[in-house]
Amino acid sequence: MHDPALETTKGIQQTIEDYKNLMGCLDAIWSAVRGLDLGLLPTPADLVFLEKAIAEGKRRWLELGLSTLQPKWHLTFDGHLLDCVKSCGGLADKSDEAIEKGHQEWKRLQERGVKSAILNSNKSAS
Repeated sequence: MHDPALETTKGIQQTIEDYKNLMGCLDAIWSAVRGLDLGLLPTPADLVFLEKAIAEGKRRWLELGLSTLQPKWHLTFDGHLLDCVKSCGGLADKSDEAIEKGHQEWKRLQERGVKSAILNSNKSAS
């Protein structure tokens, strides 16, 4: 895929800035829905902020021409996330701790598998 915007330094810098702004919107959105697990219910001002962040994130996503076929995109930008926060007070199960622990365990298992494969290949070569 050829993107003419990436042919100049100025175009590259602008593209980086566009993605940085989108990532900032996504960070704001997902930070705003996490209050329930901290025991905090969203205030009316929090809901207004979230609604604006979702609209801005959607606008930036579409301007970048990124795919909208993912279910997470639909849930985030087509109103379902905002409705859930309004009706349930947020998302309590968004903690990354369990996911991160799973990633660390998987990495250890992969390392063990690689070491085991190397040891087994050395035994076979002998």
